Amino acid sequence: METDGGRRYVYPTNVPGVGVAIWSGSQSFSETRSKYANFSLPNSGDLGRNLLLDISLIKTGPIASGSVVNASSFPHLTWDIATGGVNIGYAGLPIHLIDIAFTGSINFVTQTCTPQNVTVNMGSVGNSFFKGKGSTAGTWRDASVQMTGCPTFSGYYGKSNPQSSDGSGTASGGTRVANLFTLSVTPAHGLIDSANSIMALESGTDAATGLGLQLIYGKVVNASVSDMYNARNMWKSGSSWDVPAPTDGRTSFKLPLAVNYYQTADRVTPGKANTQFTVNIDYK
Repeated sequence: METDGGRRYVYPTNVPGVGVAIWSGSQSFSETRSKYANFSLPNSGDLGRNLLLDISLIKTGPIASGSVVNASSFPHLTWDIATGGVNIGYAGLPIHLIDIAFTGSINFVTQTCTPQNVTVNMGSVGNSFFKGKGSTAGTWRDASVQMTGCPTFSGYYGKSNPQSSDGSGTASGGTRVANLFTLSVTPAHGLIDSANSIMALESGTDAATGLGLQLIYGKVVNASVSDMYNARNMWKSGSSWDVPAPTDGRTSFKLPLAVNYYQTADRVTPGKANTQFTVNIDYK
C-alpha cells in the first residue's frame, strides 16, 4: 500500500479503517520470511547486531469514534539466523534471536466541532472613507468563525518526530505535532476584482456600486483584528491556509477572519452593500 512514508505492507488491526506497518530502513516486513541482513564473522570473537524497527498506524478507511485499537492485534515479528544458502557448513543453525510483540491500546476520537454562522455588521460607511480605486473603508470588521463543542486536540507523533523504545517498555520522547485546520473560502457572488480577490456584492436596483469585500485571515486561533491587519494575510481566490488547533484542551475558539469594503471603481454610489461567502473547514 502506498503511504506517506512510501510503499509498505499494511496489516489490519482489530479496528476497521486502521492498519499497521512495520519496517526497518527501506525494508517493509511481509508475512513471508525475507532476508534482513548478512552476518559475517571471519575471525573468532563476538558479533553484535541491532534491529531497529519503525511502526506506524495507517488509516485505511473510515474509523468509528470511540474505537480502541489493541496493540495485541499487531503482527508479531521474529528474527532468526536461518539455515541453508550461504549458511551451509555452519553448525547450530537455525538460531532464533528475538520475538517482538506489542501491548497497550490507542483510543480514536472522531468527534467534530460545530461552527457558528456569522453575520457581520459593517455599519454605514460614508463616501469620504473611500479615497480612490484600491482604498478600503477604514475599519476592519471581525468575521471570525466561532467553533464550539470541539474534542480535545491531542496532536500526533509523525514520522519526523516519533516516540521510541529501547528494548522493551513504553515508548517515550518525541514531539507532538498539532492537528491542523485547513480553511478555504467560496464567495457566493463571485469576484468583482479577480486580480486582488475582491468579492462581489449582491446585485439589485438598490445596491451600492464601485466596491466589493476584501478578506484577511489569521494563522493562529483567536487572533485579533489588529493582529490580522498587521500580518497582512490577504485572502487569494482558490487558496487555502492552515491554522494549528489549540493544544491546551479548550473546546471553543475562533478561526480568525476579518473583512472590509474595498473600492473597485473610480466612483462609489450609495446603496446596500451585502454579500456572503462560505468558509470550508477541514481538520486532521
